Amino acid sequence: MQILFNTIETLGAPLIAMGPIYAIATISIFISFLLSISYKLLVNQNKVKYIRTELKELKTKMNAAKKKGKEKELKTLFDKSLKLNNQQLMLNMKPLIASMVLISLFLPWLSHAYGDINAKLEDNKGIYEYKDIKENFTITQNTEATITFENPKLDTVEDGAEIKIGDRTHIIEIKKKDEKINSVKFKGFRANLPFTLPIFNKNTVGWLGLYIIISMPTTFLFRKILNVQ
Repeated sequence: MQILFNTIETLGAPLIAMGPIYAIATISIFISFLLSISYKLLVNQNKVKYIRTELKELKTKMNAAKKKGKEKELKTLFDKSLKLNNQQLMLNMKPLIASMVLISLFLPWLSHAYGDINAKLEDNKGIYEYKDIKENFTITQNTEATITFENPKLDTVEDGAEIKIGDRTHIIEIKKKDEKINSVKFKGFRANLPFTLPIFNKNTVGWLGLYIIISMPTTFLFRKILNVQ
């Protein structure tokens, strides 16, 4: 996996240097495009269109048969619908496998490059690890819990504070279990959105949230442009 990470970072160095938002956005759009292309090339579009039309007609007939209480006709129509759904599933199998391969290539790297880093504690001591960086630290609990690094170049920080380690900037989140500090989360990339997400009621997302927000409309757009059913 590290070889894959190194390859992506080498090929995408100019893009990565522009910042996480540009890198995540570009990779999200690139994945959406590749997924749309795979569905275009690997799926018989005419066959999919035919199946969907047939399923729509069968649904109308099934509703009519149900209202009239024609159980035998309803069962026959349901069996036909089931067969068509199975055919559609088989048609989508190849691009589904291609999608899994693409996602398994790029999403782990996004998590590695921009995700959170969790450091477990033992006797109030922990280690921050990322790539070839290892920074030992100690938790001190007075009025407020603070983190002190052995590296004198790194500041002593409190819960919620910002710190830069290497080329990454993190927000500190001290985690507790049963009122006892058991780990420290070094929060990775966060983006402030110009709108509030429904349900979640927040306007800040990590790399995965940004990937989903970008990939959903771009995938829809590419499928429309490519006329993918």
